[in-house]
Amino acid sequence: MLVSFRSQRLLPLAAFLVFGVLLLILKAPRFRTSPFRYPFQTGPGSLFPVLTPAQVGAAGGCDSDIAPLSSLGLSEEILYTRRCIKPVFDDAPHPLSRGAVGEIQQPLIDTQVAVNLSSPCFHEGTLPSCAPIALRVPPPYPKRTYPHLIFGISTTYNRLRESLPVFSHWLSASGALLVAVVVDADDAPEGKSKTPRDLQALERLYQDSDMRLHCVKTRNSSLTVDQNHFTVILDMLEAVTPQTKWLGLLDDDTFFPSLYNLDRALSLHNAEESTWLGALSEDLEAVRNWGIMAFGGAGVFLSVPLARELAPHVDDCLASARRSTGDVILADCVFGRTHTKLTTVEGLHQHDLMGDMAGFYESGPRPLLSVHHWKSWYREPVDRMAAVADVCGDCFLQRWRFGADTLLANGYSIARYIDGLDGIDLSRTEVTWVSPDGSNDNFAWSLGPFRDRVPDGHKKTYKVLDAVRGGGRLRQLYVYRGNQELGEKDEVVELVWMP
Repeated sequence: MLVSFRSQRLLPLAAFLVFGVLLLILKAPRFRTSPFRYPFQTGPGSLFPVLTPAQVGAAGGCDSDIAPLSSLGLSEEILYTRRCIKPVFDDAPHPLSRGAVGEIQQPLIDTQVAVNLSSPCFHEGTLPSCAPIALRVPPPYPKRTYPHLIFGISTTYNRLRESLPVFSHWLSASGALLVAVVVDADDAPEGKSKTPRDLQALERLYQDSDMRLHCVKTRNSSLTVDQNHFTVILDMLEAVTPQTKWLGLLDDDTFFPSLYNLDRALSLHNAEESTWLGALSEDLEAVRNWGIMAFGGAGVFLSVPLARELAPHVDDCLASARRSTGDVILADCVFGRTHTKLTTVEGLHQHDLMGDMAGFYESGPRPLLSVHHWKSWYREPVDRMAAVADVCGDCFLQRWRFGADTLLANGYSIARYIDGLDGIDLSRTEVTWVSPDGSNDNFAWSLGPFRDRVPDGHKKTYKVLDAVRGGGRLRQLYVYRGNQELGEKDEVVELVWMP
């Protein structure tokens, strides 16, 4: 659920290094609040420009194309590499399995040049040419629309406005409808008169990005954000058409890498009956605390018949709920007023995990239908990570081993293992996140089998900072932040996906 509203006991950012200890003394059930005080937000637009065909592969001279690097907070001098990726599409695509790793004999990072970002001419000598690498990938997703899907959230005006770039990744041009209960719709904007917020202006802003947004006010001003996460069912039912099959309840930080994949998963279930789809938390202790239910951040999907069955009981379910979170209210209502049982959907992720998520994303999770908590419990630019799906469909997080020591988790990271990869079992998930009790036994059922975290200094990771599409190409920017105290330079690897 929304971390900004679930509890006011958010820990300050400075306490992150000791939050493991603090969590042990929290009295609320664990994993329902964030250790971060301020959520990570990605702004609209891109940090990096689109390459023209003439610029791709160019070498020599001063390349103003890399000028934006100087605004990214990198070290004054960086080491820069550019590689071109030529996708080779499988004629007979088959689902990638977790643990699958392609083998490429040549190194990925072969030539690095020093670039002085403070110099009018950014480099001495020439930039590396865009040496091509052929990678076998799935084909792009078919172009489809999804008018049979309605999504519902409960949020604030500012959070909804700030979330536009990330919603755009999966909602833009989809034909699906997003219904948003804006809980502070009647509040005056900061520094303004008592005029309520302009919901129609927000709808137009989304429309400008080819998204269908319908904003509504809360039905009762006394309801919390979490309670509105349940009552939004009524607003979604008012928007139902004869085409509608599924109503999806989300948090405003629920992210779908691919609406095509999500729709395929939903299509395996019967929307003509009372059907309730979702996922448990990855953490067994959270399941013990909160019960068997569809955890809200992963995405919860109701068939229209089930939603209509629940509608007459909304007020009663609010009054009798054992807890005030929307997913618990929904679970109690379904169990107490219907005969429907939860059907879990593999690939929906509540992501009740904190800190470094490299182990999850570098494990090649399949299927990956949703992620959550990406701007609070951990911080990743998920829309830029998943941008590569436009090029090669299910290739997001597809993995390749380059040479003896480098692993590419497409869209997330390039990891160089200092001691090589021969002794690493890449079919196991590296435990990089933090568990409150210091044990990962509660996660083994969902994310195992595990391998130990690679010791500090034995793995060098370049993380995706940006990705931009244009001219039929996609540019991915992977950045390694050097240890300034040790005199290390920051390093940049740019992968250019060619038509």
